[in-house]
Amino acid sequence: MTWLYSGDVNALYQPVVRFLLNDDISFFFALRQQFNRSKVISIEENGYGFYVDFEVCPEMRILNAELRNRMIGGVAGINRAGECVCAFTLLVVDGLISSLEGNPTAADTWPEEEIELKYMNQREDGNEYYFSDARNQCARDKYLSSGKVLVEGSFEKGASLSDKT
Repeated sequence: MTWLYSGDVNALYQPVVRFLLNDDISFFFALRQQFNRSKVISIEENGYGFYVDFEVCPEMRILNAELRNRMIGGVAGINRAGECVCAFTLLVVDGLISSLEGNPTAADTWPEEEIELKYMNQREDGNEYYFSDARNQCARDKYLSSGKVLVEGSFEKGASLSDKT
């Protein structure tokens, strides 16, 4: 993984979203397609964190009720000292990517230093997290659907995707 400078939100948000959606899950495939065709409509930095709002064509909407409104998190920024200094969440509202949020975890202000993106995986006992280059199965399971990921019409008319699990 490459080191990213956390102080430049314009350069940071794209690798963060790609990292959040970097799994062989049909839901993430559909969201990657949305992100690739999205438009940034605003970036707000408030000294504490940041918000990037997206506009996505409504024809790319995910129709599966289980997946229409989700928070995709579990990604942290780890500094060169090995400390978790920030965390990221991608919001999906009504089947469309809505916004990316970045929040500090080690201080009351947004860190301005080099970070490496890592997944925060919860240990089996549920009490502790560890950082890794891949999501564990428990973290992946949160984003699997019991049915097909129906998409309103983004790829082909009536397109649907299913997980290979």
